[in-house]
Amino acid sequence: MTLVGSAESFDVYKQKLMELSAALKLPVNITGMVSPDELIAQYNKADLFLCMSEHEGFCIPIIEAMYCGIPVIAFDSSAVPETVGNAGVLFKQKHFPSVAHLMNCVLCDIPLQERMKAAGFERAKYFSKEVASKRMIKLIEEYADELGI
Repeated sequence: MTLVGSAESFDVYKQKLMELSAALKLPVNITGMVSPDELIAQYNKADLFLCMSEHEGFCIPIIEAMYCGIPVIAFDSSAVPETVGNAGVLFKQKHFPSVAHLMNCVLCDIPLQERMKAAGFERAKYFSKEVASKRMIKLIEEYADELGI
């Protein structure tokens, strides 16, 4: 398993993760900060994107993963459901055996992965500069019409 990004401000988390990794004999690689090119390379190697955050705003890594064709599974919290839309799988409880089972189900079901990848790519396009700017202009025009401007 690879965790991309810095864990410097999460020393206790990193320590516990490494202890669990050693106990389970499951290697975990924390890359630290990476360049944009390395980030793309990491997405291209990924089979699945799992977001466990409990306090995400607009979660750009979810959109990046979808754009790169990675199936997304995420904890249903804060703005994550609005970011994921209908393009990923959300779960409501951090029951780790159930999350692991869900991950396995996605990884073992190629047709499901393909549907998730296609839906994810469409969702990522929804947030593209071109599409989002058209939505914003339309909203401004509608608001101006309401005000009679």
